[in-house]
Amino acid sequence: DADISDRSLWKMAAPNLGVTLRMEDYETDYQKALLIPRLMAEFRQFSLNQWIFAAKAWLSLEQWKTCGRKYQIEDFKGCRAGMGIDFSSTVDTTAAVTAIEADNEIFLWPKIFIPQDSTVEGALRRQKQDKATYQLWAEQGFLEATPGGAIDLRIVEKRIIEMCGIVDVVAIGADPAGQQTLLSNLTDAGYPVETVRQGWSLAPATREMERLVVSKQLVHPMNDCFSWQVGCAAVKTDDQENAWVVKGRSRGRVDAVVAAVMAVNALKFGKTATAARATANTAPPAVYFM
Repeated sequence: DADISDRSLWKMAAPNLGVTLRMEDYETDYQKALLIPRLMAEFRQFSLNQWIFAAKAWLSLEQWKTCGRKYQIEDFKGCRAGMGIDFSSTVDTTAAVTAIEADNEIFLWPKIFIPQDSTVEGALRRQKQDKATYQLWAEQGFLEATPGGAIDLRIVEKRIIEMCGIVDVVAIGADPAGQQTLLSNLTDAGYPVETVRQGWSLAPATREMERLVVSKQLVHPMNDCFSWQVGCAAVKTDDQENAWVVKGRSRGRVDAVVAAVMAVNALKFGKTATAARATANTAPPAVYFM
């Protein structure tokens, strides 16, 4: 119950502070932790020796709110983009999120899907279980309810193709364990699908999205369902300090958040992005004739 902002108490947890451990280093780590919940959990665990649950809160909702603006995907016609798709079970939410480069910022455009039966017949049960206002969000256009008791993947595929027709999607990231039929359809139609395993392989993109939020270079369209899922998101870390998104509560969903990380990964760290950077770095110097 101690106030971790009280520097005089830090020595109780770290007796060598000011001897073999530099107070300046602790102060730097603490200031960073004030901005990023994940780092606060690490500071408390490794610097102050407090027991912390394995899954750590990820983004500050206050910072997330400051990144919100109103816009439409049509505002970015032809802009370079990456897409991420996170498939859940057919009765939960599925999400396809586009990360768009424009004006030195990354704009996210989420499309979230849920079975219609979860918003109508099963509304009370599902909303009580997840503590989420699915029916209201569907009416407000923050998510799309597909007919029936399971997500209609044909509609998901149609929306993905529609988004690819507006922005220049250089890569579509998806877990290979996901819906193979949909991914095969996209691949056969010539769309740039890249499979990526969830977990530690998304660590660079997780940290990049974290950096973009803190620096206010990431923008989201104030979709209430998307923001709710951000609030449900936590991260796990391994011994190498790789971090990846997991669900932080027993109830809630993080499909759109995982899809957003995969979209950032497709845009900045995918095979196409890596190949483009390699080409740029190895390009011969320009020759000018006078």
